[in-house]
Parts: sequence; C-alpha cells; structure tokens
Amino acid sequence: MYLKKGILGLLSLLTIGLLSLFITFARMPASQTIINGDAIKSSSFSLSFYGSAGDMLFSVSPLNDYYYVNNAKSHLEDKITSSDNGNFIQDIWLSLKTLILNKKELIWNVFGNGASSKSSVNYVVNQISGGVDIQRTINSKINVRSVGQVIKFCADCLVTDNKNRAYFNADTVGQFDIDTATRLHLTPVVVGENQFLPQDITKVKIIDRENNLKMTIPVKQNQVFLQYQWRLLEFKANLVKGEIHTSQEVLLNE
Repeated sequence: MYLKKGILGLLSLLTIGLLSLFITFARMPASQTIINGDAIKSSSFSLSFYGSAGDMLFSVSPLNDYYYVNNAKSHLEDKITSSDNGNFIQDIWLSLKTLILNKKELIWNVFGNGASSKSSVNYVVNQISGGVDIQRTINSKINVRSVGQVIKFCADCLVTDNKNRAYFNADTVGQFDIDTATRLHLTPVVVGENQFLPQDITKVKIIDRENNLKMTIPVKQNQVFLQYQWRLLEFKANLVKGEIHTSQEVLLNE
C-alpha cells in the first residue's frame, strides 16, 4: 500500500514537473529582456536599447542596415512585412541557456522586401561582459559581399573616438556643434557621408553634450561611416564568401 502511494506521489511530481516545463517552453517568446541593467525591447520595426534611467541609447533595424554587392549598397529591407521573437525551438534553447548558463538573450526575426527580392534577417542579442553582442544572420538570394551594421544613436549625442576627436558631416555641421566639441576639449573633424572615419581609431564612443559616456563600439576591421543628420553610424564588415553572419559588440557599462 505504502509503495503504491509512493509511486503515485512520484508520478504526480513528475507530471507537475513536465507540465511546468511545457508551460515554460510553450509561453510566448519574450519581446524584451534586461541585460546588465539595460532594457532591450523589440517592436515591429526595430530593436531598441534603453539605459537604466529609461533613456533610449540606440536602436538597430534592417531598414537602416545595408548590404553591398560589388560597389552598390542597399538597405537589407525596404519594407518589413512581419516579425517575431523566435520559434518554438529557438525559445526552448533560449530558456535552457538562461536556466543553465545564466546567459540572457533576445531573438528578433524580421521578414520583408528588399531592393531585389524578399529576405529575412535574424537578430540575436547576447549578454557579454559590459554590454551586448548583436548577431545578424541574413537570408537572401543575393550574393552579399559586405554588411553595413548600423547603429541609430541617441538624438542629442556626439560621435567621438579614442583619440579625442568629434565627428560631424560637412553639409549639416553648425557652429553649435563646433562650440560643443571645443567646450569638451575635443577636436572637431568634418567628414562626408560617403567618407569613412580615420582608420587609426580602435573604438567609437558615443557621449552626450555633457561628456557622459553612453556607449563604446569597438571598430575592429570595419570601415565606419556617419550620417549625423539621421544619427546613424554604419560599421561596414566584409564577409567571407558564402558567409551570411556578422557580430557586433556594443559596450554599455565601461
């Protein structure tokens, strides 16, 4: 009798455990997460990153990202038709990774129309020491040679580097910008939108106009372009033949 009750009790516990796992894995995939104290949220059009004070630091989107074929460049997608935060298998893996490795992650799959064909872009944001790693995987019939990974940074921020230079575009720079750079003891440098930043820099720093650091982006082997009017920074990464994957680090807690 006691043995039978023990077996029934064990089966009940196993059933409850399996139901709990099923509920966990069957939940709607997360559209936001907290990594290193910063909030990351997905919408229909972008992934947005917010600081601990609730201020938006930057965003990424296939509507801003580029792909290169020969010397021509186009946006990864001109129109987004749908998006989601991962399928069932992706969600199981994400849950296990968080549970076992204590590593947070956010998935954003985007489907849309590009200049020449339909495409999909998979964004995965991983937690790293001091910030996030943004991985982009591009599925397209086009033979992409390079990818322009674009960061849309905060509206009232400046683009600087590790050599105390502040960057502006020639057609939009104003005296206020020059005066702000001078006040912060930065050397103002004017570049064209199609002219990449000097190749002697190792990282780009985004600061506010009171010289508070918002984020740091390692340059690595990328060419960096600035569209200051739209607050866009492009990090052009060349792909190995057949490769469709890029990785970009953004450090938020230096």
